[in-house]
Amino acid sequence: KEKEKEREARVRAPLDTRAGEYDFDPSTTRILHMKMNPIKSEYERRTAELTELRDTVATLRIQVRCYQDRYGSIEQAGAPGSSGGSGRSTDVSLLKEMEDLRQELQNSKTKNQRLMEVFEKTVKDFREGCYELTGYRIDVLGGTQFRLCSMFAEREGDFLLFQNSAQGMELLESPFSATIPDLIQGYLQRFHSIPAFLSSVTLELFQRQTMA
Repeated sequence: KEKEKEREARVRAPLDTRAGEYDFDPSTTRILHMKMNPIKSEYERRTAELTELRDTVATLRIQVRCYQDRYGSIEQAGAPGSSGGSGRSTDVSLLKEMEDLRQELQNSKTKNQRLMEVFEKTVKDFREGCYELTGYRIDVLGGTQFRLCSMFAEREGDFLLFQNSAQGMELLESPFSATIPDLIQGYLQRFHSIPAFLSSVTLELFQRQTMA
């Protein structure tokens, strides 16, 4: 037993010495603090984040309440007297409802964007198909006027202009139409046939290019 006590005393001696190095007298000892305290900096950063989150939540709650006032109340979540209180459950439910609405709105925007892309591609394909099949690029002007440009036009500014009225489709005067009075008289004024007139214009322009 005496040997065990001696062995224990030899082991504890260095520990007691090291512990004594950190003892101090508050009346005679000055404690120095680091100017850049990492713990304090982390605490301030976390506090700032928490404040920002609280402000965000407050803003969302206001938006949800505005939504309720405009579109009616949202069913409260959680039964009265449940854990956490009905008020907190209601807030959580409202925030979830707002998030669901935001996600639904985003999905609707995405779907609408895809529909617009499909529509634009369909219109483009239709215009290209009409151009290849009829030989005319058709542009709608103001909803009631149609400008037709032939693929065989001699000049870029050559076009035919039609007006859709109560009497039907009518040819309006344009610089190019003034150069083909015989075709206008023969197919529009005599036979009242716009398809035959357009076909004759196509053949006329085609012959001018191939005979030149």
